[in-house]
Amino acid sequence: MKKEVMERMIDELFKKWTEGKDKKRDRISIYVNIRDIPFEVIPNIAFDYDRSLEAILTRFRGSCTPKHLLLSKMYEKMGINVEYVVYVFYWEDLGVKYPSSLKELASKLPEQYHLACLAYINDKSIVIDATWDLPLKKANFPVNEDWDGENDTKVAVNPVDKYICKSYQERNEYILSKKKDYENSSEIYKFYKELNKWLDELRKTK
Repeated sequence: MKKEVMERMIDELFKKWTEGKDKKRDRISIYVNIRDIPFEVIPNIAFDYDRSLEAILTRFRGSCTPKHLLLSKMYEKMGINVEYVVYVFYWEDLGVKYPSSLKELASKLPEQYHLACLAYINDKSIVIDATWDLPLKKANFPVNEDWDGENDTKVAVNPVDKYICKSYQERNEYILSKKKDYENSSEIYKFYKELNKWLDELRKTK
């Protein structure tokens, strides 16, 4: 997708999600709309900025990376300075009520890397995490149901370490320095496939 097409799509969503009258209300609206995009891991795009944005704009699904790239683009349009924070975590430590097959797969995975935003609002840095959509609460995902627009949200994972990045490129360099074969694990691919399927089933249940 051409960048100008992608920028036009982002502009259209920005206009749809904001009113331009109240900055606090607008940033909450942007947050809620991105949070409510269904979480889905799309393999092989995590290190490509343009492909990540294109995927979430065309499929209207995405994992932490495309969600927070879109959020940062939206907030930059509001004049908010945004950086990124990478959290090191383990899928098995999420506290989620996995089905037995997924629980077993999660137990075999090495450390993973979660992306959230660090936005500078009212002269302080705020962690903003829009990862999990509301229906996932039923399986004990740490969903952020309400955000006041001024203070930290809950982090979507149970981190064992974190790293603040000035840019997306710095984020990529950090992850690749930690784990060069990050996207090449067959176990990770299998887990993501089963996770995506299960999350869709969760959304259909009452």
